[in-house]
Amino acid sequence: MRVVADSHVLIFYLFTPIRLSDPALEALGEAEDDAGIVVSAATLGDLWYASHKNGPNSSAPGAFESLRRTVLDPATNFDVVPVTADTMTYFDRVPLIELADPFDRVLHCVNSGATTWWGLARAVFTAQRAALTAP
Repeated sequence: MRVVADSHVLIFYLFTPIRLSDPALEALGEAEDDAGIVVSAATLGDLWYASHKNGPNSSAPGAFESLRRTVLDPATNFDVVPVTADTMTYFDRVPLIELADPFDRVLHCVNSGATTWWGLARAVFTAQRAALTAP
């Protein structure tokens, strides 16, 4: 199995897995042991940005570098993939009212006609898709 993880799910999976629902944690673990966890390159940019913010939505000092080293380590089963012009072809396929977050929108560009990276994943986990348990 192969899954796509957004920034929240990736942080929780690597640092605070108790924040994930049992099905999400199980699927991510299975994917990591099997075909891998897909991480969009845009997610790394999103996480870098969060690491430089102040306030309740900022990440812990050093968290971004630790996460980045982990997902880029060839010994792990994470696959960082680029956002291409082909990816953006599918950007408008989900109504805006159903998916307002632009990063989640990129991850949800799963379409039966897609031949790009997202066609390889069985599931996409985002905070908006209720993959998380209560904090």
